[in-house]
Amino acid sequence: MVYYGLQILSPNYFYATSALICAAVAFSIGSSWTTAGTIGIGLMGIAGSMHLSPEITAGAVISGAYFGDKSSPLSDTANLATAAAGSDLFTHVRESLWTSVPALVLAVIGFAFLGKPGDFDPSTTLASIQNHVVVSPWNFLPLVVVLVLALLRWPPLVAIFIGALAGGLLAVVHNPDAAVAFAKAPELGRPLAIVKGVWAALATGYRVETGDAAIDQLMSRGGMSSMMITVWLIICALAFGAAVEHGGFMTRLINPLVRRARSVGSLVSLLVATCISANIITSDQYIAVVLPGRLFRPEFSKRGLAPVFLSRVIGDSAIVTSPLVPWNSCGAYMAAALGVPTLGYAIYCFFNILNPIVTIVFSFLAFRVLRSPGAMPAESGLTT
Repeated sequence: MVYYGLQILSPNYFYATSALICAAVAFSIGSSWTTAGTIGIGLMGIAGSMHLSPEITAGAVISGAYFGDKSSPLSDTANLATAAAGSDLFTHVRESLWTSVPALVLAVIGFAFLGKPGDFDPSTTLASIQNHVVVSPWNFLPLVVVLVLALLRWPPLVAIFIGALAGGLLAVVHNPDAAVAFAKAPELGRPLAIVKGVWAALATGYRVETGDAAIDQLMSRGGMSSMMITVWLIICALAFGAAVEHGGFMTRLINPLVRRARSVGSLVSLLVATCISANIITSDQYIAVVLPGRLFRPEFSKRGLAPVFLSRVIGDSAIVTSPLVPWNSCGAYMAAALGVPTLGYAIYCFFNILNPIVTIVFSFLAFRVLRSPGAMPAESGLTT
Protein backbone atom coordinates (compact mmCIF):
# COMPACT_ATOMS: atom_id res chain seq x y z
CA MET A 1 0.00 0.00 0.00
CA VAL A 2 2.82 2.39 0.84
CA TYR A 3 4.76 1.53 -2.34
CA TYR A 4 1.86 2.14 -4.71
CA GLY A 5 0.46 5.00 -2.66
CA LEU A 6 3.71 6.97 -2.91
CA GLN A 7 3.42 6.86 -6.69
CA ILE A 8 -0.19 8.04 -6.78
CA LEU A 9 -0.66 10.49 -3.92
CA SER A 10 0.86 13.93 -3.53
CA PRO A 11 1.62 15.87 -0.32
CA ASN A 12 -0.46 18.74 -1.70
CA TYR A 13 -3.73 16.85 -1.42
CA PHE A 14 -2.75 13.83 0.69
CA TYR A 15 -4.84 14.69 3.78
CA ALA A 16 -7.99 15.45 1.80
CA THR A 17 -7.55 12.33 -0.33
CA SER A 18 -7.01 10.19 2.76
CA ALA A 19 -10.29 11.38 4.27
CA LEU A 20 -12.20 10.65 1.05
CA ILE A 21 -10.61 7.21 0.60
CA CYS A 22 -11.45 6.19 4.17
CA ALA A 23 -14.98 7.59 3.82
CA ALA A 24 -15.59 5.49 0.70
CA VAL A 25 -14.18 2.31 2.24
CA ALA A 26 -15.98 2.75 5.57
CA PHE A 27 -19.29 3.48 3.82
CA SER A 28 -18.83 0.28 1.79
CA ILE A 29 -18.08 -1.99 4.74
CA GLY A 30 -19.74 -0.09 7.59
CA SER A 31 -16.82 -0.29 10.02
CA SER A 32 -14.57 2.52 11.22
CA TRP A 33 -12.32 0.13 13.16
CA THR A 34 -11.69 -2.11 10.15
CA THR A 35 -11.04 0.90 7.92
CA ALA A 36 -8.54 2.43 10.34
CA GLY A 37 -6.87 -0.94 10.97
CA THR A 38 -6.31 -1.62 7.26
CA ILE A 39 -6.42 1.38 4.91
CA GLY A 40 -5.63 3.74 7.79
CA ILE A 41 -2.39 1.99 8.72
CA GLY A 42 -1.26 2.10 5.08
CA LEU A 43 -2.00 5.80 4.84
CA MET A 44 -0.07 6.44 8.05
CA GLY A 45 2.91 4.68 6.48
CA ILE A 46 2.65 6.80 3.34
CA ALA A 47 2.45 9.97 5.45
CA GLY A 48 5.60 8.99 7.29
CA SER A 49 7.46 8.40 4.02
CA MET A 50 6.33 11.83 2.78
CA HIS A 51 7.36 13.48 6.06
CA LEU A 52 3.80 14.61 6.67
CA SER A 53 2.14 15.12 10.04
CA PRO A 54 0.98 11.84 11.62
CA GLU A 55 -1.53 13.74 13.77
CA ILE A 56 -3.23 15.38 10.77
CA THR A 57 -3.15 12.09 8.84
CA ALA A 58 -4.79 10.26 11.74
CA GLY A 59 -7.43 13.00 11.92
CA ALA A 60 -8.15 12.60 8.20
CA VAL A 61 -8.36 8.81 8.49
CA ILE A 62 -10.70 8.97 11.46
CA SER A 63 -12.84 11.69 9.84
CA GLY A 64 -13.42 9.56 6.76
CA ALA A 65 -13.81 6.33 8.73
CA TYR A 66 -16.53 7.74 10.97
CA PHE A 67 -18.40 9.33 8.09
CA GLY A 68 -18.80 5.84 6.64
CA ASP A 69 -19.46 4.24 10.00
CA LYS A 70 -22.42 6.48 10.83
CA SER A 71 -23.83 6.68 7.29
CA SER A 72 -23.61 3.08 6.12
CA PRO A 73 -26.54 0.62 6.39
CA LEU A 74 -23.92 -2.05 7.16
CA SER A 75 -22.73 -0.23 10.28
CA ASP A 76 -23.50 -1.83 13.64
CA THR A 77 -23.66 1.60 15.30
CA ALA A 78 -26.17 2.87 12.74
CA ASN A 79 -28.30 -0.20 13.36
CA LEU A 80 -27.97 0.33 17.11
CA ALA A 81 -28.99 3.99 16.84
CA THR A 82 -32.12 3.11 14.89
CA ALA A 83 -33.00 0.37 17.37
CA ALA A 84 -32.56 2.75 20.33
CA ALA A 85 -34.73 5.41 18.66
CA GLY A 86 -37.28 3.05 17.10
CA SER A 87 -36.69 4.29 13.54
CA ASP A 88 -36.18 2.60 10.17
CA LEU A 89 -32.58 1.87 9.16
CA PHE A 90 -32.66 3.02 5.55
CA THR A 91 -34.68 6.11 6.40
CA HIS A 92 -32.06 6.83 9.04
CA VAL A 93 -29.22 6.42 6.51
CA ARG A 94 -30.85 8.82 4.03
CA GLU A 95 -31.55 11.37 6.75
CA SER A 96 -28.05 11.04 8.16
CA LEU A 97 -26.53 12.16 4.86
CA TRP A 98 -28.17 15.59 5.25
CA THR A 99 -25.80 16.39 8.12
CA SER A 100 -22.91 14.05 7.29
CA VAL A 101 -22.20 15.29 3.77
CA PRO A 102 -21.91 19.02 4.68
CA ALA A 103 -19.66 18.15 7.62
CA LEU A 104 -17.46 15.94 5.40
CA VAL A 105 -17.23 18.62 2.69
CA LEU A 106 -16.12 21.19 5.26
CA ALA A 107 -13.62 18.72 6.69
CA VAL A 108 -12.13 17.92 3.27
CA ILE A 109 -11.77 21.65 2.57
CA GLY A 110 -9.95 22.03 5.87
CA PHE A 111 -7.61 19.14 5.04
CA ALA A 112 -6.98 20.62 1.60
CA PHE A 113 -5.72 23.83 3.21
CA LEU A 114 -3.38 21.77 5.41
CA GLY A 115 -1.78 20.06 2.43
CA LYS A 116 1.99 20.38 2.31
CA PRO A 117 3.07 22.45 -0.72
CA GLY A 118 5.97 21.37 -2.88
CA ASP A 119 7.00 18.28 -4.82
CA PHE A 120 7.99 14.99 -3.28
CA ASP A 121 10.42 12.62 -4.95
CA PRO A 122 9.58 9.07 -3.80
CA SER A 123 12.31 7.35 -5.83
CA THR A 124 14.66 6.81 -2.86
CA THR A 125 11.93 5.40 -0.64
CA LEU A 126 10.57 3.20 -3.45
CA ALA A 127 14.04 1.77 -4.09
CA SER A 128 14.50 1.04 -0.37
CA ILE A 129 11.15 -0.75 -0.20
CA GLN A 130 12.02 -2.86 -3.26
CA ASN A 131 15.36 -3.81 -1.71
CA HIS A 132 13.73 -5.23 1.42
CA VAL A 133 10.21 -6.25 0.42
CA VAL A 134 8.76 -8.34 -2.38
CA VAL A 135 6.48 -5.82 -4.11
CA SER A 136 3.50 -7.45 -5.81
CA PRO A 137 -0.23 -6.78 -6.23
CA TRP A 138 -0.71 -10.12 -4.45
CA ASN A 139 0.27 -8.32 -1.24
CA PHE A 140 -3.16 -6.70 -1.29
CA LEU A 141 -4.76 -10.12 -0.70
CA PRO A 142 -5.09 -9.75 3.12
CA LEU A 143 -6.73 -6.35 2.66
CA VAL A 144 -9.15 -7.74 0.08
CA VAL A 145 -9.98 -10.66 2.36
CA VAL A 146 -10.80 -8.34 5.28
CA LEU A 147 -12.92 -6.00 3.15
CA VAL A 148 -14.86 -8.89 1.55
CA LEU A 149 -15.54 -10.49 4.93
CA ALA A 150 -16.67 -7.12 6.28
CA LEU A 151 -19.08 -6.74 3.37
CA LEU A 152 -20.40 -10.23 4.15
CA ARG A 153 -21.06 -9.00 7.72
CA TRP A 154 -18.54 -11.29 9.40
CA PRO A 155 -17.62 -10.22 12.96
CA PRO A 156 -14.68 -7.76 12.92
CA LEU A 157 -12.55 -9.98 15.18
CA VAL A 158 -12.90 -12.94 12.83
CA ALA A 159 -12.39 -10.87 9.68
CA ILE A 160 -9.23 -9.15 10.93
CA PHE A 161 -7.79 -12.40 12.32
CA ILE A 162 -8.33 -14.20 9.01
CA GLY A 163 -6.71 -11.24 7.26
CA ALA A 164 -3.70 -11.56 9.59
CA LEU A 165 -3.43 -15.27 8.79
CA ALA A 166 -3.56 -14.42 5.08
CA GLY A 167 -0.67 -11.99 5.67
CA GLY A 168 1.29 -14.75 7.37
CA LEU A 169 0.66 -17.08 4.43
CA LEU A 170 1.95 -14.42 2.03
CA ALA A 171 5.08 -14.07 4.16
CA VAL A 172 5.69 -17.81 3.81
CA VAL A 173 5.26 -17.65 0.03
CA HIS A 174 7.08 -14.39 -0.72
CA ASN A 175 9.79 -14.17 1.92
CA PRO A 176 10.29 -17.39 3.92
CA ASP A 177 13.89 -16.45 4.74
CA ALA A 178 12.66 -13.45 6.74
CA ALA A 179 10.34 -15.73 8.75
CA VAL A 180 13.21 -18.12 9.48
CA ALA A 181 15.49 -15.27 10.55
CA PHE A 182 12.82 -13.76 12.80
CA ALA A 183 12.22 -17.14 14.51
CA LYS A 184 15.85 -17.25 15.72
CA ALA A 185 15.58 -21.00 16.24
CA PRO A 186 18.40 -22.74 14.34
CA GLU A 187 17.70 -25.96 16.18
CA LEU A 188 14.36 -26.27 14.38
CA GLY A 189 13.99 -27.47 10.84
CA ARG A 190 13.15 -24.88 8.18
CA PRO A 191 9.38 -25.66 8.04
CA LEU A 192 8.96 -25.32 11.82
CA ALA A 193 11.13 -22.22 11.90
CA ILE A 194 8.88 -20.58 9.30
CA VAL A 195 5.78 -21.41 11.35
CA LYS A 196 7.41 -20.09 14.53
CA GLY A 197 8.51 -16.87 12.82
CA VAL A 198 5.03 -16.15 11.47
CA TRP A 199 3.35 -16.98 14.77
CA ALA A 200 5.82 -14.84 16.73
CA ALA A 201 5.08 -11.90 14.41
CA LEU A 202 1.35 -12.35 15.00
CA ALA A 203 1.84 -12.52 18.76
CA THR A 204 4.43 -9.83 19.50
CA GLY A 205 4.83 -7.97 16.21
CA TYR A 206 7.50 -8.02 13.51
CA ARG A 207 10.84 -6.34 14.14
CA VAL A 208 13.56 -5.88 11.54
CA GLU A 209 16.90 -4.09 11.33
CA THR A 210 17.81 -3.26 7.75
CA GLY A 211 20.11 -0.32 8.43
CA ASP A 212 17.52 2.05 6.93
CA ALA A 213 15.70 3.80 9.78
CA ALA A 214 12.68 4.73 7.63
CA ILE A 215 12.19 1.14 6.42
CA ASP A 216 12.70 -0.26 9.93
CA GLN A 217 10.01 2.07 11.29
CA LEU A 218 7.66 1.15 8.46
CA MET A 219 8.05 -2.62 8.84
CA SER A 220 8.48 -2.99 12.61
CA ARG A 221 5.01 -3.01 14.11
CA GLY A 222 1.93 -5.12 14.77
CA GLY A 223 1.27 -8.07 17.04
CA MET A 224 -1.49 -8.92 19.47
CA SER A 225 0.60 -7.80 22.46
CA SER A 226 0.60 -4.22 21.19
CA MET A 227 -3.19 -4.14 21.60
CA MET A 228 -3.38 -5.55 25.13
CA ILE A 229 -3.55 -2.14 26.81
CA THR A 230 -6.45 -1.27 24.52
CA VAL A 231 -8.20 -4.55 25.31
CA TRP A 232 -7.87 -3.96 29.04
CA LEU A 233 -9.21 -0.44 28.66
CA ILE A 234 -12.22 -1.68 26.67
CA ILE A 235 -13.00 -4.32 29.32
CA CYS A 236 -12.81 -1.72 32.10
CA ALA A 237 -14.87 0.76 30.06
CA LEU A 238 -17.64 -1.77 29.49
CA ALA A 239 -17.73 -2.72 33.16
CA PHE A 240 -17.82 0.91 34.31
CA GLY A 241 -20.36 1.89 31.66
CA ALA A 242 -22.67 -0.94 32.70
CA ALA A 243 -22.50 0.24 36.32
CA VAL A 244 -23.34 3.82 35.29
CA GLU A 245 -26.28 2.67 33.15
CA HIS A 246 -27.82 0.28 35.68
CA GLY A 247 -27.26 2.74 38.51
CA GLY A 248 -29.38 5.30 36.68
CA PHE A 249 -26.88 8.12 37.25
CA MET A 250 -27.28 9.67 33.80
CA THR A 251 -31.07 9.47 34.03
CA ARG A 252 -31.13 11.46 37.27
CA LEU A 253 -28.86 14.12 35.81
CA ILE A 254 -30.60 14.52 32.45
CA ASN A 255 -34.34 14.27 33.19
CA PRO A 256 -34.59 17.65 35.00
CA LEU A 257 -32.74 19.32 32.11
CA VAL A 258 -35.01 17.74 29.49
CA ARG A 259 -38.07 19.33 31.06
CA ARG A 260 -36.43 22.76 30.79
CA ALA A 261 -35.59 22.42 27.09
CA ARG A 262 -38.43 24.45 25.57
CA SER A 263 -37.38 24.59 21.92
CA VAL A 264 -36.37 21.92 19.46
CA GLY A 265 -32.96 23.53 19.17
CA SER A 266 -32.38 23.43 22.91
CA LEU A 267 -33.64 19.83 23.11
CA VAL A 268 -31.26 18.73 20.34
CA SER A 269 -28.39 20.63 21.97
CA LEU A 270 -29.09 18.83 25.24
CA LEU A 271 -29.19 15.47 23.44
CA VAL A 272 -25.85 16.18 21.75
CA ALA A 273 -24.33 17.20 25.08
CA THR A 274 -25.71 14.05 26.69
CA CYS A 275 -24.23 11.81 23.98
CA ILE A 276 -20.81 13.46 24.31
CA SER A 277 -21.01 13.24 28.11
CA ALA A 278 -21.93 9.56 27.86
CA ASN A 279 -18.85 8.93 25.74
CA ILE A 280 -16.74 10.66 28.38
CA ILE A 281 -18.38 9.17 31.47
CA THR A 282 -19.22 5.62 30.37
CA SER A 283 -16.11 5.24 28.16
CA ASP A 284 -17.97 3.20 25.55
CA GLN A 285 -19.56 4.15 22.23
CA TYR A 286 -22.37 1.60 22.35
CA ILE A 287 -23.59 2.79 25.76
CA ALA A 288 -23.37 6.39 24.49
CA VAL A 289 -25.74 5.39 21.68
CA VAL A 290 -28.25 3.31 23.63
CA LEU A 291 -28.49 5.29 26.88
CA PRO A 292 -29.40 8.70 25.37
CA GLY A 293 -31.79 6.92 23.00
CA ARG A 294 -33.65 5.45 25.96
CA LEU A 295 -33.61 8.74 27.87
CA PHE A 296 -34.85 10.99 25.06
CA ARG A 297 -37.16 8.65 23.13
CA PRO A 298 -40.24 9.32 25.33
CA GLU A 299 -39.65 13.09 25.21
CA PHE A 300 -39.22 13.13 21.42
CA SER A 301 -42.41 11.09 21.06
CA LYS A 302 -44.29 13.39 23.45
CA ARG A 303 -43.31 16.44 21.40
CA GLY A 304 -44.26 14.85 18.08
CA LEU A 305 -40.72 14.51 16.76
CA ALA A 306 -40.02 11.61 14.42
CA PRO A 307 -37.93 8.65 15.66
CA VAL A 308 -35.59 9.04 12.67
CA PHE A 309 -34.84 12.58 13.83
CA LEU A 310 -33.78 11.17 17.20
CA SER A 311 -31.62 8.44 15.66
CA ARG A 312 -29.95 10.93 13.31
CA VAL A 313 -28.98 13.28 16.15
CA ILE A 314 -27.62 10.33 18.15
CA GLY A 315 -25.53 9.29 15.15
CA ASP A 316 -24.35 12.87 14.66
CA SER A 317 -23.04 13.06 18.22
CA ALA A 318 -22.61 9.75 20.06
CA ILE A 319 -20.97 7.83 17.20
CA VAL A 320 -18.61 10.48 15.85
CA THR A 321 -17.28 11.86 19.17
CA SER A 322 -16.26 8.50 20.66
CA PRO A 323 -12.73 8.48 19.12
CA LEU A 324 -12.05 11.93 20.59
CA VAL A 325 -12.01 10.61 24.18
CA PRO A 326 -8.67 8.99 25.16
CA TRP A 327 -10.21 6.53 27.64
CA ASN A 328 -13.15 5.63 25.40
CA SER A 329 -12.81 2.23 23.73
CA CYS A 330 -12.85 3.89 20.29
CA GLY A 331 -10.26 6.50 21.24
CA ALA A 332 -7.99 3.82 22.70
CA TYR A 333 -8.29 1.64 19.60
CA MET A 334 -7.62 4.45 17.15
CA ALA A 335 -4.57 5.59 19.12
CA ALA A 336 -3.18 2.06 19.20
CA ALA A 337 -3.94 1.23 15.57
CA LEU A 338 -2.66 4.50 14.09
CA GLY A 339 0.20 5.08 16.53
CA VAL A 340 -0.87 8.62 17.47
CA PRO A 341 -2.12 9.69 20.94
CA THR A 342 -5.80 10.56 21.06
CA LEU A 343 -5.18 14.12 22.21
CA GLY A 344 -2.67 14.50 19.39
CA TYR A 345 -5.11 13.74 16.56
CA ALA A 346 -8.37 14.90 18.17
CA ILE A 347 -8.14 18.55 17.06
CA TYR A 348 -7.68 17.39 13.45
CA CYS A 349 -10.77 15.17 13.38
CA PHE A 350 -12.65 17.90 11.56
CA PHE A 351 -15.63 15.77 10.57
CA ASN A 352 -16.11 14.43 14.09
CA ILE A 353 -16.06 17.95 15.51
CA LEU A 354 -18.22 19.55 12.82
CA ASN A 355 -20.96 16.91 12.62
CA PRO A 356 -22.51 17.66 16.05
CA ILE A 357 -22.29 21.38 15.33
CA VAL A 358 -24.07 20.97 11.99
CA THR A 359 -26.94 19.02 13.53
CA ILE A 360 -27.40 21.67 16.27
CA VAL A 361 -27.38 24.53 13.74
CA PHE A 362 -29.90 22.69 11.55
CA SER A 363 -32.23 22.20 14.52
CA PHE A 364 -32.19 25.89 15.45
CA LEU A 365 -32.86 26.77 11.79
CA ALA A 366 -35.74 24.26 11.78
CA PHE A 367 -34.11 22.50 8.81
CA ARG A 368 -34.75 18.73 8.60
CA VAL A 369 -36.61 18.79 11.90
CA LEU A 370 -38.85 15.83 11.13
CA ARG A 371 -42.09 15.17 12.92
CA SER A 372 -44.16 12.07 13.32
CA PRO A 373 -47.10 11.65 10.91
CA GLY A 374 -50.05 13.70 12.13
CA ALA A 375 -47.98 15.77 14.55
CA MET A 376 -48.02 19.53 14.01
CA PRO A 377 -45.52 22.03 15.41
CA ALA A 378 -48.25 23.68 17.47
CA GLU A 379 -49.08 20.38 19.16
CA SER A 380 -45.75 20.14 20.87
CA GLY A 381 -46.00 23.59 22.41
CA LEU A 382 -42.47 24.32 21.28
CA THR A 383 -40.76 26.83 19.09
CA THR A 384 -37.86 26.06 16.83
